Amino acid sequence: MKKLLSRIALVALSVAIVALAFVPAQAFAATNPKITLSGSYSGGKVKITATIRGNTGISTANFRLDYDRSVLKLDGYERGNALTSLALTTTGNEVATTEYRFLFDSNDGVCDKSDGVMLVITFSVVGDGDCRVNLSYRKNADVIALRGGKQVFVNPIVESAAVRPSADGGSTTVVTIPSDDEPLDGNTVTIIVAVAVIAACLIALLVII
Repeated sequence: MKKLLSRIALVALSVAIVALAFVPAQAFAATNPKITLSGSYSGGKVKITATIRGNTGISTANFRLDYDRSVLKLDGYERGNALTSLALTTTGNEVATTEYRFLFDSNDGVCDKSDGVMLVITFSVVGDGDCRVNLSYRKNADVIALRGGKQVFVNPIVESAAVRPSADGGSTTVVTIPSDDEPLDGNTVTIIVAVAVIAACLIALLVII
């Protein structure tokens, strides 16, 4: 009877651990802020608004602005009400051979946890066709927070925007493109692997018993 109870307990524990293997991925993904690009079109001008939500703290963020220069020409940008405690500098020029970057940086090492509009970017439509506009970054490299005196990489989920002329060549519209997936950071992957290994060991132990 004792042996049977031990087996039942081990089975229950194994099932619970396997189930928990899926929890960290969702928990960690939930801590990633989301940046959404939305926009409007009027009079040959496109305005793209970059909004951040779920910001748990950012001290440095280096975003690359990606778009088709044969369709859009960058006119300028304005800051919103988010990340205002970070200094903002830009690099690059409005030519096809260079990149345009927005660098948010903290001078005193303090993380900015504000949500809201980060940037409003204005373009002129100079060509025909679809054009994807995106803020990209290198995962586990370009967006950083300071927690407990240590640097922690932050991987925002980015929903980009697309400028699309109508099929009849008339008005242009701007639509938001949902992100394909939510990134997992290194800690999440490590925890999932560890839990999976523990579950496998318990199942093996059950078979042996």
